[in-house]
Amino acid sequence: MTEVDELVKKMKENVSKMIELMNQWSKPLFERKTRTMLPEDVETIHNATVNARFDTIKSEGKEIHKLMKDTVDNVRPDKKSSMWVNYVDYVNGLVIEGITNGIDSSMTYMAEQISIHYNQTHQLAPIFDIKVSLHDRLVQFDPSICSNDR
Repeated sequence: MTEVDELVKKMKENVSKMIELMNQWSKPLFERKTRTMLPEDVETIHNATVNARFDTIKSEGKEIHKLMKDTVDNVRPDKKSSMWVNYVDYVNGLVIEGITNGIDSSMTYMAEQISIHYNQTHQLAPIFDIKVSLHDRLVQFDPSICSNDR
C-alpha cells in the first residue's frame, strides 16, 4: 500500500509542478509603458516581449515533458491502458487550459488598453500618437497606419 501511496503522491507533485509552470503563462504578452511612444517602438518592444515569452513557454513545455517522463518512469504504466490514456488526456487538458488562460489574459488586457473608458478612468497616456492631416483632400497619417508602407 505504501508504494501505491508514493506513486500517487509523485503523480500529484508532478501535476502540481506542471500547473505552477502554466500559471505563469497567464501574464499578458503586451506591456503598456507609462509614456507615449512611437508606433515602431511599441512594435519593437512588443516583438521582443513575445519572443522572450515564446522561448520561456517552449522551455517550460520541455519541463512539463520531463515531468511526464518522470511520471512514466515511476509508474511504468501500460501506455495502451485506458487508465493511462485518461491520465494523459487529463494532463493534455491542463496544458490546453494553460494556453487558453494565457491567450485570454492577453486579449482581456489588450481590450482594456484600447478602451477609451478604461483609459479615461485610469488616466492613462496614449500608447502612441498618430497625427491626422488633410492635404489636397487626402487624409494623411503621421506615422503611416498602413502596414505595407514599411
